[in-house]
Formats: sequence, C-alpha cells, structure tokens
Amino acid sequence: MKVPGFRAPGQIPTNWELASGKERYEYLHRLAGTDPFPDMTPIYLDSRPTTKSPYIIRGSDPERYVGCTGFPADSHEVVWLTVREHKGFDRCPHCGNVFKYEREHHHHEGDGHH
Repeated sequence: MKVPGFRAPGQIPTNWELASGKERYEYLHRLAGTDPFPDMTPIYLDSRPTTKSPYIIRGSDPERYVGCTGFPADSHEVVWLTVREHKGFDRCPHCGNVFKYEREHHHHEGDGHH
C-alpha cells in the first residue's frame, strides 16, 4: 500500500523528502517563492551608531549575530559580534559602531503565558 508523501518500498527518497527542521522550513519557503529568512538582508547605516543612539537589532532568539563592516560600509573586514539582550551594548572593536539587542517576546496560545 502506497502512503501519500512516502516512496514505495525499495525506492530512494529525495533530499526534500528526508529534510526536517530548519532545512525543510527553508526548502518549503523556497518552493513557495518566499524568503525563509527575510531578516538576513544587509543593513546599511546612514549614520554612525553610538551609545546614545545605537543601532537596534531585533529578534526572538536569546542572541543574534551581527557582521559589522564599519561606517561607511565596507570600511573594514567583517567583524562578527554576538548581541544579547542582557549585555546592554555591543561595540565593534575596529570602528566603534554600537549595537543594542532588543528581544521580541512572542506569546503562543496554550503556553500558559499572557
């Protein structure tokens, strides 16, 4: 008996049939013609971020990674910073650009949090 979505006995499944987790998430988005990771586009700074006016990085995970190339853009090689909400500010050691992480807390139905 053939079950929809599964290969017949003896047939080798395709990569997408085996994919799971983030790989499957990305694959299904690409098939639908949508960007699975829309927040991965480069940020172009129009002014130098400082401690008084940092560039705000938002996300729902405990931390995010930011690749700084300086101000103006491409002033130095990429320096990767790990920004975290509890850290306050993160400063690029090469150019001094300042980033601040603001975590977006999402509440899900049925999780007991309101």
